[in-house]
Formats: sequence, C-alpha cells, structure tokens
Amino acid sequence: MNVKKTAVWVFALWIVLQSVMVALCWGAPQYSDSAAYVRCAYACFEQGTWYPTPAQIAGESYVFNPGYINYLIVALHIFGSLNPLPIVNVLLNAAVAYFVFRIASALFDRRTGYVSVVLYCALISNLLSPVVILSDLLYLFLLTAALVLVRDRWWWLLAAGALLGLSNYVRPVSLIFLVAVVLYMLARRFGVWSYVSLACGMAVMTGGIMMFNRTVNGTYMYAASTGGCNLIMGANDDADGSYTSAPFEEGGIGYIAPGSQMDTAQKDAYWKKQAVGWIKEHPGRYISLMPVKLVRLWLGDDYFRNVFYPDLGKGKGAAGRMAEIVLLSLTYYMVLLLALAGLVRLGWRGLLSVKGLPLLPVLACCAMHMLMYGGMRYHYPFMPCVVMYAAYAAGLLLERRRQRTDRPAAVLPLKNDSDV
Repeated sequence: MNVKKTAVWVFALWIVLQSVMVALCWGAPQYSDSAAYVRCAYACFEQGTWYPTPAQIAGESYVFNPGYINYLIVALHIFGSLNPLPIVNVLLNAAVAYFVFRIASALFDRRTGYVSVVLYCALISNLLSPVVILSDLLYLFLLTAALVLVRDRWWWLLAAGALLGLSNYVRPVSLIFLVAVVLYMLARRFGVWSYVSLACGMAVMTGGIMMFNRTVNGTYMYAASTGGCNLIMGANDDADGSYTSAPFEEGGIGYIAPGSQMDTAQKDAYWKKQAVGWIKEHPGRYISLMPVKLVRLWLGDDYFRNVFYPDLGKGKGAAGRMAEIVLLSLTYYMVLLLALAGLVRLGWRGLLSVKGLPLLPVLACCAMHMLMYGGMRYHYPFMPCVVMYAAYAAGLLLERRRQRTDRPAAVLPLKNDSDV
C-alpha cells in the first residue's frame, strides 16, 4: 500500500466533499453559539466599530471570543456578507490538514504524517466544520501554523510567537500548547535567543491587541469572559456534567435579575464566586461529576451536525439520541482506539521523548473540562494530537502487514526417488 498516494487521494476527495457540503448548506441559518457570533458581528459592522463595544460589555451576559467575532467583521468588510465564509473555511481546513502532516512528520516520521492526513479527513467534524461559523477552525489554523514555525531560527520563532498570541485571542487555550512548545525547544536544545524571540512575538501581538481593544471599548480585554459561566454550569444542584441553563434561571444559584446593572466582568466574577461557594458546600458531588464530564467531553464526533440540524434527535429519547451519536462517530471511535494503542506501543520511554508532547495538551483539556463541564465540541482543537497517536499505531499496523506480504513463501524440497 502506497501511503503517500492514499493520503493524496483521500485529501482530494475530502476537499470535494467539503465543497459539496458548502454548496448544499449555502446561506443556511446558524444556531447556538454560531448564531450569537453572527449577531454580534453584524451589530458591530452596522455601527462601523469592532467587538466588543461598550454597550455589549454593559448589556450582554458575557463576552464571546473577541478575536473570532472581529475576524467575522473583517469578512463582512471584504464580502459584505458571511455567506462566502465557508469557502474560506475549506481553505483553512485544508491548511490545517497539511500542518498536521508537517507536525506529525517532525515528531514521529513521514509515514505517520501521511496517515495523520487520512485520519484527519475521516472525522465527521472535519468534514462539516467549514459550514459552521465557529471559532474552532480558525483557531486550529493559527495554532498549527504557529507550531509548524517552531524552528531554531529567531525570525521563525518570532512569527510563531505572534501566531500563538493571535490564536489565543481567537480562543484562549493556546497557553496549554505553549508548555509543549517550550519542552520541545528544550529537547531540541534551541538557543537562549530562541526563547526570547518566541516570547517577544507573543508579547508584541498580545500587547498590540490589548491596545487595539483600548481604543474600541476603553478596556484591555483580550479574551472571552465565559469562565464563570462555564464553571457554574458544572457546579450547581442541577449539574449533570454537560451544558445546563438551570443555574441561570430564577431560583438558580447563578440567576441575575433582568435589568441588572452588572456588566460582563461583574457577572463573570459573580458566577465564579457562586460556583466556588457551591463546590465548597458539595465537594463530594463536584468530584463525582468529574468522570461524567470527561465521558461527555469525548462521547462522540457529531457536534457540528447538531449545530446545523438542531431538530435531529429530538423526540427520539436517550436511546435514539445515543444511537445517532454512535452512528456518526464510528471513525472517531476508531481514531480513539488507535490513539490508545499508539500510546501503549510508545510506552513510558517513548512518551518521555518529543513523541509524548502532543499528549500534554490533551491531558490539560481533560483536566480543564473536569473542572467546568463536558461538551463534545470542546475536544475539537485537541483532536490533531489524538490523530497523531492514532496514525502512529496505524502506521505500525501497515508496516507489519507489508512485512508479512513481502515475506517469501517457504520452499519445500522436492522428493527423490529414494524417498518413495
């Protein structure tokens, strides 16, 4: 089996299928967080300003990912509409697949890189993500581009640091990956000035964004203010490990009466305070929910399908809903099983090398959502790490199969007349 040719053909077919999905879903409505992003972007665009405005800080429940919404505003200035954005998303997704190939090839080998492309393309979320207006795809593009630029040259690291800072503006989880980047630099014995370049790139980008926000709304706001909201959803009397609006309803511990003068920062602080208070009063209940949150985080791969078709699954009961998740997640489960096999095959010695670095963000993701709440969407930025370990295991299986195929058959000696 020629792994390179297979990867190229799968990648090409995947691009075609994404294009078909974009055509079928052209102009389709957005739901949930996607709808909120679109609403905020259009509001700012029509006012000729950027996100968040002082009015949005004062009146909204929280500030969404400002980097992504400002990206949408840029798209509105260019296209006049967000309808063409899925076409851009297909290009971003293709770039991410290529960057995953580069990263996997650098940490493991070229064969693992090619198999990573095949597995990345096989995931349902990576087929449907271009048609949904969410921060995940842009974030992954910026993050993986930054990781590819981590080389022992100061100008590359300056650019990598800037992209890490920009990705954190789009979705504030890049510091999780920064730890792995620094450890990689230590393992490869980068020079001292390399660390300075990386830090300068991040500092300049972050500082520039903060100064930009200062001119827009008078604050140095850099990231979303959803921490308190996410924490209290996983720490209340009605918590079940996943999303719930119960704490924000009247009588809930996070209820804020309409007309409240609290701005987004004050609401965030209030919800954190209420959540911490509940955790102190119910430590056993909070700890018991952690495994449930972890299961919900990795339960399936159908998040983007749910966003676009919210009515599917309704009225089918828990069993019917679970059957849908399983059906749409078959390749996802295969990738998870292969990733576990890859981790086992690497063993402690392998995981203590650079091959173990992609595991760190995955573990951090698990820890973060065990503290807050679990949702299938939130494992998405960490799937390239999982895909690399799955590709490593699949590559070993392919190599073993090749060796068996190439092994010459045993030749039996011919019998002599004397043997008869």
